[in-house]
Amino acid sequence: MTTAASGDGTEAAITHRPRWRGLGLLVAAAAVLSVGASVGVDITRRFVQRYEAMIASRFATMNGELTASARGDGLYLRFTNFQSDATAEFAQNLYQQAVYLMYPHKVLVGDPAAVATTPYQVLAGNFEPTDQWLLLHGVHTLLSCHIDGTRLLTYAHRVPATEPTR
Repeated sequence: MTTAASGDGTEAAITHRPRWRGLGLLVAAAAVLSVGASVGVDITRRFVQRYEAMIASRFATMNGELTASARGDGLYLRFTNFQSDATAEFAQNLYQQAVYLMYPHKVLVGDPAAVATTPYQVLAGNFEPTDQWLLLHGVHTLLSCHIDGTRLLTYAHRVPATEPTR
């Protein structure tokens, strides 16, 4: 701080402020935001996109199995040992993927009159149908999906269009 004498004998304090101080703060904030965005993009690339690719590869495998087991007819998905929140959500995603792939054919996870839009609704109405029940509802394939630790095991059972009498 400097002082200057005025003509009337008093001193006035003169403060010097850099003219571009606000611009300097703005540039510093932009640099910090740029680095932060770069780190965020790198985290997304390294972790999120890798996770999405892993999920996509799992669904690509299941897509082939869903379409091959149904052979152009309807499909019933039976879920066993889907007990955690993550596996319940996986069951719902698998069901919705099957509905998308199999359209216009039926994909059932329980009674057709029941609502099955949340993971727990999908699993709550899920049961082991008989061959007669499947035929009555126009579904010829039962695809059993079982979680064993971290593995998904599947087994397809195809019901002939006309069941032989016993």
